[in-house]
Amino acid sequence: MKGTNGKIVFVTGGENGLGATIAKKFAKEGSQVVIFGIYAVNGEKVDSKLNSLCEDSMYIKGNVLSEACFSSVFKGFPIYIASNHAVNGLIKSAAIEYASSGISINAIAPRTMKTPLV
Repeated sequence: MKGTNGKIVFVTGGENGLGATIAKKFAKEGSQVVIFGIYAVNGEKVDSKLNSLCEDSMYIKGNVLSEACFSSVFKGFPIYIASNHAVNGLIKSAAIEYASSGISINAIAPRTMKTPLV
C-alpha cells in the first residue's frame, strides 16, 4: 500500500471487516479513501475513523454489483459484469479503460474467510 500517499483510493466493501481494515491502512499511508458499500451505519462509522487518519475520506452507500448504482458514481465507467467473472471482469475493464490516463486499478481479493456475513 506504499506509494499511495496523496492518491484517491476506492475500496468496495470498505464498511466492514477486511475492506475496513484495508481502507484504514490506505488512510494511514496518506491516501484519500472512498469507501463504497451497502451498510450505511457501518460505513459512516468507518468514515468517521478514516477522517481522523487522513485529511479527507468519504462513504458512498451503494452496491458494486448494481451497474446503475456503480456507474452513477463513475459516469461512463465501463462496467461489464458477467456471472462467471463479476469482480475480476470489473477490475480488468476499469484498469484497461483508465491505463492511458495513468490511473492504476487493482484489487485485493482474498479467498473465503469467516466474517459476520458468512
